[in-house]
Amino acid sequence: MTLPKPCTTFRVISRNVNTLSTQLDYLQWKAAAQAITTSKANTVSFQEPNVAWNKINKCCIQQIFKQPLGNALISTTVSSEIQTTSIELQRGTYCGYGT
Repeated sequence: MTLPKPCTTFRVISRNVNTLSTQLDYLQWKAAAQAITTSKANTVSFQEPNVAWNKINKCCIQQIFKQPLGNALISTTVSSEIQTTSIELQRGTYCGYGT
């Protein structure tokens, strides 16, 4: 990875969340937030099929990313949720269609 990021570079970071522990006061998530800041990533995606996100973890992780980045949007889904929109979500991953 080239630092500083060239102005002609669009940087994407993507990682499975099962590799990031919530133990030790979310230390690995805090390190990920720091890596995003350091790398100047344009887009970040953390994904894992069928992760049962609870409200406490979602809130803590959103706060971790809001601090260095100033903004964070977390969108989660699990396969047990029934979707009634034109976009179908199965097994916790996007695999549908949109209009």
